[in-house]
Amino acid sequence: MTAHNLPEEKQILKFIDTVPFSEKDKKAWSEQIRATGFSVELADTIHKKIAGPKNKKPDAVDLSHFTIEFNGLVNRWRLASQSRNFAKR
Repeated sequence: MTAHNLPEEKQILKFIDTVPFSEKDKKAWSEQIRATGFSVELADTIHKKIAGPKNKKPDAVDLSHFTIEFNGLVNRWRLASQSRNFAKR
């Protein structure tokens, strides 16, 4: 069943397209968000991939700016989903 994606989830989908990871990972994450919505578990998985082992190679890509942007998106998603659940009560 396709989930109704929140605007915050759509922003996360756009963010996933910009991250320099394999197309396989990006496609799996995007499909999961579209099918079931964004989740805390998926956020942890993506965060671990972004903040993964720090390469000491000079040609390694610095992903720190992606971490900051992703954390902001996740916080906005949490706030929106919690306020949406609060409104249902």
